[in-house]
Amino acid sequence: MRGRKRERGGERGRRRRTVLGTVAATAAALVLAWTPGAQAAPAPVRAAEAPAPETSCTLGGGEWTRCLDVEAELDRAPAVGGDATLTVGLRASAALDDVKLKVELPATLAWRKAPTGFTQDRRNSARPEAYGAVNAAERTLDVEAGQRLSFTGTVNALRAASASIRVQAVSPEGAPFSSEPVIVPLTVGKKSFLGYGKGPFGTAEVPEGAVPAKDTGPFEPVGKEGLPTPHSDDEKRPGIQATSCVRGSWTYLIGNTFHPSQNFEVQVWDEDGTFDDLLAVGTTDANGAYNLCFDNDDGLFGGGQDVYLKFVAFTVHYSVRDADDDVYEFQFETRNNIADGATLDYGRRLPSNPDQFRALRTFEYADNATVWTPGRCWDRDDTDCRHIGIVWPTERNTTAQYLWDDDRVHLVDSAAESPWVVAHEIGHGVMDDVYHDDPPPIDDACGEHFVSRAESRECAWIEGFADFYGSMVVDLFNNPDPFGGFDAPTWGTTEADGRLWDTGPNVEGRVAGALRDLIDDDNEQPWDTYGEGEANVWETFLDHRSEYFEQYWQQRGTDGFNVGDAAQSSLFQNTIDLAPGFREPLAVGAERVRPTPNPPGRHNYRYDTAFRFWSVVALRPGANDDYELELYDDRAMTQRLGQSLSGRGATDFVAVDSNVNNRELGDYYPRVTHNFGADPYVIEVADGGKLLPLTGDQRTMGANDLVEVWDTCTDAKRSITVTPSGATQDAELYVVASRPGPDTSVIGRQQILTGSVSGGAGAPESVEFTPPAGLDCFGVILINKSGSGTYSLSVS
Repeated sequence: MRGRKRERGGERGRRRRTVLGTVAATAAALVLAWTPGAQAAPAPVRAAEAPAPETSCTLGGGEWTRCLDVEAELDRAPAVGGDATLTVGLRASAALDDVKLKVELPATLAWRKAPTGFTQDRRNSARPEAYGAVNAAERTLDVEAGQRLSFTGTVNALRAASASIRVQAVSPEGAPFSSEPVIVPLTVGKKSFLGYGKGPFGTAEVPEGAVPAKDTGPFEPVGKEGLPTPHSDDEKRPGIQATSCVRGSWTYLIGNTFHPSQNFEVQVWDEDGTFDDLLAVGTTDANGAYNLCFDNDDGLFGGGQDVYLKFVAFTVHYSVRDADDDVYEFQFETRNNIADGATLDYGRRLPSNPDQFRALRTFEYADNATVWTPGRCWDRDDTDCRHIGIVWPTERNTTAQYLWDDDRVHLVDSAAESPWVVAHEIGHGVMDDVYHDDPPPIDDACGEHFVSRAESRECAWIEGFADFYGSMVVDLFNNPDPFGGFDAPTWGTTEADGRLWDTGPNVEGRVAGALRDLIDDDNEQPWDTYGEGEANVWETFLDHRSEYFEQYWQQRGTDGFNVGDAAQSSLFQNTIDLAPGFREPLAVGAERVRPTPNPPGRHNYRYDTAFRFWSVVALRPGANDDYELELYDDRAMTQRLGQSLSGRGATDFVAVDSNVNNRELGDYYPRVTHNFGADPYVIEVADGGKLLPLTGDQRTMGANDLVEVWDTCTDAKRSITVTPSGATQDAELYVVASRPGPDTSVIGRQQILTGSVSGGAGAPESVEFTPPAGLDCFGVILINKSGSGTYSLSVS
């Protein structure tokens, strides 16, 4: 999501029961404009009756829209053994059945009294912040659009710990109908308080039984740029030269798996009475490991250094910061008067507060983004790298956003669990940097942008690039984006797969999918046949300031990169058809099976003739479908040469006579227009340059092989028979003739010289014809209506 001084609005989701909307996403927790306790009661309290609102997913904002929102608040932070009142709110913007409102307490808290009507359950939990188990309370509800509910319960603090309560409303429909989780952090101890504490935070050893992550993805060291310079005010002992070292690794947990925290800043300090000395600075490697050495002289009468370590969530490119915009720091215990030449092994360490694992996860996701982004800086052409601060958890608003005015990503609490959310917002920062703080102009309506809905062209480009950037980053590191692949939805994407998408370059999700398909070689069916890697897509982005996708495409062309039909196949797969339009290439003899073109209602093709013979383009619909086939002479499709209108279930074809004195060889442009029906169709071009031998011929055809053509040049009467080899094969046989001249040498099915009378599947088909006047070359066309096998042609 993009913001200047604020972001507002909500991305419309798929509407349940009455109106269909958009799309699932995983992202920021949603904190409502709702006053805890205002409707508190032992049982759910319904809001006052009001006119029924539109039933749609409109809660939240931008990519993070939901049909359900939750909020939770404690009235105090209890001491050990003490109680606190938890108030949970639920709001719905759609009518949904069997919604489960889940409240999970970590093992350090227990229910003194669960909310009325909630069932309790204690179960093991893999989330480290749960301390091994959760004391859950759950209630199943049917909710109406516009409904607000409130519940209260009492929790008891079992022991001192930093912990968090997790609340979520889960619909059996999945996202976007479920809410995002809301997290309520608290610390119970000598001084209990709500929220997260201030750093430096403590560290702990990796627990026994934890296992290392197997695949952490590519790694690029950030180097020492931007790190502080070691300093000391100690007066050194004369003649003393001693070096000591520290080593270990810095990690965090997801479930029972510990992950290396890569490129994290490590500082080695000497604790002195007045001013501590910074002895050495470095960063962790791909395994989260560090090994730093330093001068062990602690000054006159000081002996060895009194060493402690700090881990700082900072690189020259990005940092992770708390709500006060202070960089996260974690500090180890001090080890006094270490021996000269000693190497202190701190082992595997992680934050002592499991809630802070989210800060390290956010740091890793940002590090992943730097690996995928080309160049030393976010803008490859910069020499002085821009720094993007990532504020987690933000107290600024209710959703994830990038603030263009201060180069900050703001993440609500649970957003740190989604790599795509973090990368998406960093993507805005990359555009901001590359465009030198001059992004495309948008209005406030872009604050309510929808992944699958048409927006202004500038909004679609800003958000589409961020969608694309985020999806590429998470894909590089084997994490799914929340849409199962932005390039998966194509023409006709409907409610059947949980999404209803608009089409064209003003839809941010389509822009993201098109950019992905330009890069990848996955070649999604049915149209995408192209993949060029990342370099060209990046090059045009870095060298120009594009305000919308069409402009980006024009600039790509001026850069000398492919903007022809091959590259446009990636755009068309994602419902973007830029002028003069995509013309899918048809290779001779390579049939294409294509879905019903609705939308856009028609498909356009191109093929080239190579032989001074007859050629044919043919289309076979489903048994109950009807299409029109037209053939044009120009790419703009203004000069129609011929057409075939054969009706329901019939194969259409248009034949071209390229014999001498007829049409020249060249490019042709078929158009398929849908009238009715819902089944796929087959289209194929035949241009084999073959004469029909008097001894006959054979042609083996698969189930989707559609057409073959031969020339027969004669002034005598001919009888031609085609005999199938199998009982499922059903053939049609036609002869076409033309008059000399480029405008009279294109023949549709309705203009044939003669054709066979269908005998049905397995039966031979025959035609007889007498040349109208003198020697000429006629086209003999074989249509395979159905089945597969070998057709034998005999001539007499």
